[in-house]
Amino acid sequence: MTSAVSLELTKTETATSTRSTAADIAFQLSYAPGTSTYTLTDVARTRSFSPAQFVEETSVPDLMPHVSYRINDPNLDYLLIAKAPNATPPVAVRYGAYGAWQQNTPMAGATRIRLDYFTYCSPTPVGQMPRSGTVKFRLVGTGNYATDNGLFLTQSDTTFDVDFGAGTVFGVPTLSGTDFLTGSFGGLIGFRVRATIAGNNANGNIDSDIATVSGRYKIIFCGPNADEMSIVISGGNDQARWATAGIGVRI
Repeated sequence: MTSAVSLELTKTETATSTRSTAADIAFQLSYAPGTSTYTLTDVARTRSFSPAQFVEETSVPDLMPHVSYRINDPNLDYLLIAKAPNATPPVAVRYGAYGAWQQNTPMAGATRIRLDYFTYCSPTPVGQMPRSGTVKFRLVGTGNYATDNGLFLTQSDTTFDVDFGAGTVFGVPTLSGTDFLTGSFGGLIGFRVRATIAGNNANGNIDSDIATVSGRYKIIFCGPNADEMSIVISGGNDQARWATAGIGVRI
C-alpha cells in the first residue's frame, strides 16, 4: 500500500515562488525483482529507475542513509529510497519504507520542481489490528520546506502515542533542516497530529497554534500486527509550503 503527498515550486538561485502542495495524490509504485527496477507514476508522468540509473548507496554513520537514482532525459529526475537512519536505539523497519521522487523541469532562468514524498508498506490486515493497549511509535523522516528565500531539506524524529482501545493517534512532528540556498540550519515549524484510526489507517487535518497554517496527513499501520507505522504530511500557509514522509517502529 502506498501513500503520497506532493510539493511543487519554482526555484531560482536565491528564491522560490508559485509554491503548492497536495495530499492523497494519485501515486503508484511498483518494483520488478527480475530487473531490479522501480516504476513510479503520478498525475504528471511515469518514470522507471533501473540499475543503469543508480547513483549511490549510503549507510550508517550517515545520518539518513539512502539509495538514490538519477535520470536526465530531458528532464532531471531523482529517486531516493530511505534506509534505517543513524539512530539509538535503532529504527529498523521490516515491512515498509519511505522515499522521495524529484522531477526538475528547466524554465527560463529557473527550475520548476515537483517533489513526491511517499511511503509504501505491507498494510496490517484490518482483522489483525490491535483492539486494546497503548503503544509508542518512533517515526523518522525527511521532507522539503519552501519559503520565498529558502528551500530546506528537513528531518524529523517524532514519538507518536497510539491508543488502540480508543482508536487514537497523537504526535507533535517538528521539521528542521538545512537550506539549499544559504546553507543555514534551523527549526522551521511544529504542529500536532490528532488522528482517529479507521481500519488500518487514519487521515485528517493537522492541528496548529498558527491560525494560517493548514495541512493534511495520512497514517498507515504496517506489518502483521501493526508492528510499524508510516505517515505522509503536507501543508503550509502564504509564506511557506512543505511535504514530508516517514516510517517507524514500536518503542
